[in-house]
Amino acid sequence: MRTKVEPVLVVNDLEVACDAAIADVGVALVPAILCREAVRRGRLRVLFGPGPALRRGVYAVYPSWQFMPASTVPVGSLDRAAGAAQGRG
Repeated sequence: MRTKVEPVLVVNDLEVACDAAIADVGVALVPAILCREAVRRGRLRVLFGPGPALRRGVYAVYPSWQFMPASTVPVGSLDRAAGAAQGRG
């Protein structure tokens, strides 16, 4: 069964979402580990079961590595740069 839910509160902080659910603002979709203690104490209930209710990709955004110190250059960038220097890229 599917039900459309209109948000009452939208936040970009999972701890705030958990706190809002504890305060009875509504339902929060957060990692189980974040609200485990509140569930154990009976302040929250698990609605969606033990599995992941939402699957999303994780994206990393970082500035161009060209002018960054070598200690902060992402590893994949070093691999690509080394390949290009050796004529492989």
